[in-house]
Amino acid sequence: MLIDCLVDTSIAVVGSYACIRAYFHLERRLRAYILSTYLPSMLVVLLSWVSFWIDLESVPARISLGILTMLTITTQSSGQGRFPAVSFTKAIDVWMATCLVFVFGAFIEYSIVNVLARREKINASAISKATATGGIAQVINATIEQVLFDK
Repeated sequence: MLIDCLVDTSIAVVGSYACIRAYFHLERRLRAYILSTYLPSMLVVLLSWVSFWIDLESVPARISLGILTMLTITTQSSGQGRFPAVSFTKAIDVWMATCLVFVFGAFIEYSIVNVLARREKINASAISKATATGGIAQVINATIEQVLFDK
């Protein structure tokens, strides 16, 4: 919208001058960004959280799901080449990095749970062996050895 400023002339030290004003209304269409980037990455993060409900003993399923979601998020974040290259961090970069952290966290969670479950099995078998041989002192010694020497 253009407005003639002749009615509203500016008084300067040297004299009065006419001006022209322009107002621009800029609008960003967010639907394309939401449908192509935000929604798919959010769904991949939710898919990675499905591994929390998969049985602990289903190692191939949980590992496959973790690797698949990691690769998908990595591919999505590297496909941001259609945006102009700038020297600062954009909001989409922060979003994709956050999604990658959540997917990686779900993957690491399984690793931690798996290690703890294996240690619990080892402790349970050591206790059952020791109680089968009849010595509570052996149970205590086996537990102490495992804690101290991480066997």
